[in-house]
Amino acid sequence: MLTPDVAIADGRYELTGLAGGATRSMWTTLVLKRTEMGWRISAIRNMAPTAPAQGSAPGVIKSEFIYENAPFPQCHASTIAESKGGLVAAWFGGTREKHPDVGIWVSRFEDRKWTSRVEVANGVESPEKRYPTWNPALYQMKSGVDPGAKAGPLLLFYKVGPSPSTWWGMLRTSTDNGQTWSEPRRLPDGILGPIKNKPVQLANGDILSPSSDEQDG
Repeated sequence: MLTPDVAIADGRYELTGLAGGATRSMWTTLVLKRTEMGWRISAIRNMAPTAPAQGSAPGVIKSEFIYENAPFPQCHASTIAESKGGLVAAWFGGTREKHPDVGIWVSRFEDRKWTSRVEVANGVESPEKRYPTWNPALYQMKSGVDPGAKAGPLLLFYKVGPSPSTWWGMLRTSTDNGQTWSEPRRLPDGILGPIKNKPVQLANGDILSPSSDEQDG
């Protein structure tokens, strides 16, 4: 329940009869509003489907949910990286996009299963002020800068701010495959880091990040 007259409900369903007889699992979120006639659906959001079932498409090794229950009704902008210790995934989740309670959540693939999700970043600035977070981007630094060098840290870029036109770039790093993270660091003014897609590490070790200007967004 968001208010006595507004509620959010999540559900799952399957699309059947797809090409090759495949099925596809879907998430849906319903916004319900109380009226004189009872509860009525006022909005529907179908979440991105999972990949086709194993074996139904070339190159698909495994298809699964990272979680099936969460303390937040919506999530978005997932990212994944292969760290030295295995896969690490991140996304932002909260009441809804742009809500101050939206944080960055992380899960690691260990012992053939995903760990319980953990919030690793948020926009809390004081007991009275909290901003939403946006668009995480995970990137594992390579080890090829110097011969024999160990792999670099796992980078977690994300944004904090009231809206895309006013957000700023943030960075946390991990040297233990996403188990623990450094203190959050704000990027210099005018540098947002990768907005959605991963950066590229050049031969000299520099990071080249795809970015965008959201001033009119």
